[in-house]
Amino acid sequence: MNCNELKSLSLPNSLIKIDDNAFTNCQKLVNLVLPKNLTYIGHQAFSSLNSLYEVIIPLSVTYIGESAFSELQRLTIYCEADSQPEKWSPIWTTNPNVVWGYSK
Repeated sequence: MNCNELKSLSLPNSLIKIDDNAFTNCQKLVNLVLPKNLTYIGHQAFSSLNSLYEVIIPLSVTYIGESAFSELQRLTIYCEADSQPEKWSPIWTTNPNVVWGYSK
C-alpha cells in the first residue's frame, strides 16, 4: 500500500490470496500480472492506480471484494470468466471497461 516507486508487479503462481488494500495508491504501477492460481482479491486491493492500463483476471478468481478495482479511469479489465461470479462483490469495480470471456 502507498508504494510510490513500484512500477511493475509479477506475482508468483503459488500466490492464491491478495489481501485488502494490498496495492492501493501505488501510483506508478503500470504493469500487473496476476498469478494463474489466484482465488481471492480483497477489498480495495488495487484501487487508485492511475497509471495502470490493463489487467487480466484469471478464471481461478472466485472472490473479489468491494472496490477492489476502483478509481482506475484508464484501466481495461479482461476477465477470463464469461460473467461475474456469484462471490464477487456487486461493486468490485467502478470501471466500465470490463471484457468478459477473455482468452489469450
